[in-house]
Amino acid sequence: MLRSLLIFALPLVGAFSSPAKKYPLKAPRLAQIDPDDFDAESWTVHYGPDGSKLVLTRNPETNTLLDFYSLNQRNSPPLTEQQLAFGTTQLILNSGWKNLTPGDLPPPTTVLIPLKSFMVLSTTTIPFLEMLNEDTNLKAYGGDAVYVSSGCLRDRLPASNTPESVANPFVGTGFGDKNLSATTPVIGSVQVSFSDFQPEEPIYYWSYPEFPPQSWGNGVIVKIIEQREQSLSGGGGAVGFYSLFFNKEATASRLFLGGVKPRIDCVEYNAVALSATTKSRQKVLWANYYVWGCGEYSVSVEGYYLYEDECGGWAIPVCGYYHEQATILVEADLLCTDEDVPGGTYLTDEEFVAWGQAAEKFVYADGTSWDSVFAEKIDMLSKFTSVINEEVYDVCKNGVNDYYESRVANPDSFLEDMTEIVTGKTQNYYERRFMRNVFDEVCGVESVCVEGDWVSLADECSYIKSGGSGSGS
Repeated sequence: MLRSLLIFALPLVGAFSSPAKKYPLKAPRLAQIDPDDFDAESWTVHYGPDGSKLVLTRNPETNTLLDFYSLNQRNSPPLTEQQLAFGTTQLILNSGWKNLTPGDLPPPTTVLIPLKSFMVLSTTTIPFLEMLNEDTNLKAYGGDAVYVSSGCLRDRLPASNTPESVANPFVGTGFGDKNLSATTPVIGSVQVSFSDFQPEEPIYYWSYPEFPPQSWGNGVIVKIIEQREQSLSGGGGAVGFYSLFFNKEATASRLFLGGVKPRIDCVEYNAVALSATTKSRQKVLWANYYVWGCGEYSVSVEGYYLYEDECGGWAIPVCGYYHEQATILVEADLLCTDEDVPGGTYLTDEEFVAWGQAAEKFVYADGTSWDSVFAEKIDMLSKFTSVINEEVYDVCKNGVNDYYESRVANPDSFLEDMTEIVTGKTQNYYERRFMRNVFDEVCGVESVCVEGDWVSLADECSYIKSGGSGSGS
């Protein structure tokens, strides 16, 4: 980008001089990032003139286009059709995607950046916004406030945050401005909704006793890249994707390339080293029990949905995701299914016994329901090898809901947890961050707000000698 000159008005000889008139310099060139550095298999960015960006997201499994975003800097002219066509073609050619021409692409979703107002439909987005110091501009979460783990966001919850319209399927939580009273929610529309699914209509309703029903509506949905969960470091690397919307590529590079990535490389090495002396290859059962109402329903006098039937059961994971990668590194086998069906795969009690009774380790992937489920199904579960040996872990060590919020930004801590569970060994007396032994440990408390830069849950990592020289139990 060419820089304009700074021009001074020179005074005439013998005349009174006026103050020098300064013409401001153009903004410095924005930092740029290479998605390959962030282990990004599902998004690509092309930087255009005036700091504009073209972002394409794809499905790595089918190598096909998902979404196409045109990110235009505020106060800059929009990209022309020729620039869009050129940038799109180059992106596709450079990425090796299936042959596409500009004519095959839908019109790009245009977003003015940096974003100033946005909401999230999943708590997994929150830690990345905190990493970029952008959580103060987060206006709403499209769900119940109880699922929010961030202490700073909980401090911004209105005094009354329980939705009044309990029968409305689109309920959510508004956050007050951090500089105002927490009892005063910020009401208004947002520029973008970060979503891990494509809602039928991008409007979410909730109400407070002191306010009439409100709606947050906007036509821009930025779909979160689901494929980030297919690798350990790819989860943490998603901060690079979010940084594009805030012009904070430099911050993302510093946090991930200078912190998370080298540490997970170290933790992966240690996981292999610590598992080298494991006597036998163990099986890891990963599941949680979950049912919901389904079938025909009617609305009661109180406004709640009443369903005729129940769906669900024991949810089991799909193979090829982050948890299987972790178990492979520690020389164990995750019990998982190759069938990736919409909504997930659920087993009946009888099927679950056949599936996982013999597994040596059991990760119960929920932070709130183990005690009640175990009490209800004690006769069945007490026969599981993992229960007999007291090798059952749920995910409430850092708070009952924090695992599904913080884990994606802390893949190194997750892998170290799994290493300790499977091998019984740690490096430098590491204490698990997410996984709680349900027999002799208690759930952690919710975090408190600490002002300042984002802090990783991880500790320092030092490479250990092959064969396992870490501490053990």
